[in-house]
Amino acid sequence: MVAVSSVLAEVAGKEFAVSTLWIVALALSVVGFLLVRWRRWTAIASVTVASVWAYLIVSELRDRFVGPAITQELGQMYVVQSYVSALLPFLFLVLGFLRSRPHAP
Repeated sequence: MVAVSSVLAEVAGKEFAVSTLWIVALALSVVGFLLVRWRRWTAIASVTVASVWAYLIVSELRDRFVGPAITQELGQMYVVQSYVSALLPFLFLVLGFLRSRPHAP
């Protein structure tokens, strides 16, 4: 039984802290929003970086062995916040597109 609890305790140590999730998500969101408003073609780089960020978060949560251990150890709210922080940069990119200024040819 000690081995099982030590394995579960090691899962949380390898995951991003909630503060890290939100700081990185907000930074990517603001930078992506501003870049897309400045030049629309910068969305390519912004989507690439946001996709890597989302992959780093979601791949662990969707793993059939690690995912349940994360939920058990860190709780359901950590999982919800992880998904929201993965989605936030993409939402700000769309918002940047919708609010971007048209450029004169």
